[in-house]
Amino acid sequence: MATYRQIYISYWQDSYILDLEPEGKLLYMYFMTNSRTTQCGIYELPLKIIQFETGLDKKTIESYIKKFIQDKKILYSWETNEIFLLNWLKYNNIDSPKTLACVKKELTNVKNKEYVMVFLQIAESLKYPIDELKEEFVDIANTPSVSLVYPLDTPSIPLGEEKYKEEEEEKKEIYKEDILSSDDDGSASEKQTKKESLVMTVDEFVESYNSICKSLPKVMKLTENRRKKIRNLIKNIRDRTLLITGLQKVEESDFLSGRSGKWTGCNIDWIIKTNNFLKILEGVYDNKAGKEDDNNGTSGRSNKQDDPYAGIGLTF
Repeated sequence: MATYRQIYISYWQDSYILDLEPEGKLLYMYFMTNSRTTQCGIYELPLKIIQFETGLDKKTIESYIKKFIQDKKILYSWETNEIFLLNWLKYNNIDSPKTLACVKKELTNVKNKEYVMVFLQIAESLKYPIDELKEEFVDIANTPSVSLVYPLDTPSIPLGEEKYKEEEEEKKEIYKEDILSSDDDGSASEKQTKKESLVMTVDEFVESYNSICKSLPKVMKLTENRRKKIRNLIKNIRDRTLLITGLQKVEESDFLSGRSGKWTGCNIDWIIKTNNFLKILEGVYDNKAGKEDDNNGTSGRSNKQDDPYAGIGLTF
């Protein structure tokens, strides 16, 4: 992944950009420069991450996503949370063998296979040397059921809302049916709503951690041991909103983020321990209004049991 993106200075004078409101200009620039961007222009970008990193509300983001789709600037799959920047290949060359190898790997990981077809079509129209890519994805390129023309010249593109077995199996493993069926009260629709609110995959949790907890070391390698612990945490918390909230509280905490200078050992391995995560949710590590103890006006805590940080080194 590149650590920077080059933007043409003419961006701000582009007729399309000039007609956008400030929020639209910010969001479009964000789509081109956020940390998830790829060489192929297709990448996963969940709505919650967009909200957190841009500060825009959900309604505004959804409205602009629909506008950009209508204006044929992007494709966005609400099923796989993948975005495709349709003009990306115009301004980001993929001529070199090294870049093509990177693109090949990225396309393999794309969940919405219709996006791969559209990519190949755009690349071919721009005269890129993609014979090897076409051979690699021959089954997709030769799919008879989809006949697409260059996306920027067509009024609409089917987005393809496809579910993928690997992700679904992981969700089934995390959320066993007995979690819901153990409660005899409540209608089937209520249970289904509850189940949908619980669903979060290990990869989604790691993506959220990397995006939200910017003060902490990023997860560079997802080992099987880490997967197991994250899966266990998700099982125990069983609520997507609480999981996101916990990560946000970590970043907001001067202590856990290391900003206070008292402790710099917080990382993904410490956070995913259920006991630690529960303390985070309970506000144990929230920033305190004052640093002085009410006991005789002296600084520090006279009672070790009242110290939320006491013994923290023993819980790694």
